[in-house]
Amino acid sequence: MKHERNVEGLRQNAQKKKQEALKRTDAAIQQLNKEGRPINFKAVAEMADVSTAWLYKEPTVKSRIETLREQGTKKQKLVAPEQKATDASKDAKYQALKQRLQKIEAENRGLREHLETIHGRQRALVDENEVQRREIDRLIKLLSNAEAELENFKQQTNSSQHNSDNEKHRGTLLNLRKPSSSKSSQIQSELEALLIKLNPTLKKIISSTPEEVTLLAIEALKEAKSKGEVPNPEGFLARAIKEGWIPSDAHKNKTDKEIFNEWYKVASSCRLVSAATKLEGIQHVLIADGEWIPFHQIALEYPLDRLQGMS
Repeated sequence: MKHERNVEGLRQNAQKKKQEALKRTDAAIQQLNKEGRPINFKAVAEMADVSTAWLYKEPTVKSRIETLREQGTKKQKLVAPEQKATDASKDAKYQALKQRLQKIEAENRGLREHLETIHGRQRALVDENEVQRREIDRLIKLLSNAEAELENFKQQTNSSQHNSDNEKHRGTLLNLRKPSSSKSSQIQSELEALLIKLNPTLKKIISSTPEEVTLLAIEALKEAKSKGEVPNPEGFLARAIKEGWIPSDAHKNKTDKEIFNEWYKVASSCRLVSAATKLEGIQHVLIADGEWIPFHQIALEYPLDRLQGMS
């Protein structure tokens, strides 16, 4: 009786181990299927921790593994061409994208180089514009200064011409006529012709005054007497000498014309002047550098006696 109980225990223990092996096998098959791995006897045996011989021995397990193995093989045969086509398509797309990227990169390099060239030209233009702007500012400043100087010169010239015309003519006449001993005789002759008596006061005035001024004063006295009686010729002459009187415009113009003609003849021979005209009523001459100069101004620098020494 004791022997029978031991056989039953062994049988129950073997059955229990079989059920556990079946559970492990089923779990291994499900895990391999889940992971997408090939299902075969070796793979199931390794994962279920059983022998391949035991798997072959169990009809149900064997049939299941063989069925799943065949299904996996068919599926692999069907999927492989599609997968291969998909991989080729992906590779073609990759190559196309790669070529496109290379083309874009090349275009970008060209655009960057072109942009750098444009920036360089722009910088050069900015520098050139700055140089031109400074030059324009400098020229504008020079022009402004020149205009200011010209306006100042015009004002000085107009003021000098309007306020000191008689003084300039008097200075011109004094410089153009060279004093000589003959003029003392001329004064004496003029006084005698006018019946002027030389009193001490008049003598002192004449002796201390340039002869030209005295001669002009005598001309003024003669003009006054031609217009009417002069009650006190000696007093008139003394005052005329002191105050530097000159004849009226008609008489003076005649005298100035004679003096100018004499001066111009000598100045032309010296090639100091080449033409003459009146500008705003004032006699001007054209000097060698092409500029028109008032006669009284150049006569101060080149009086007749100096010109005569140059000719």
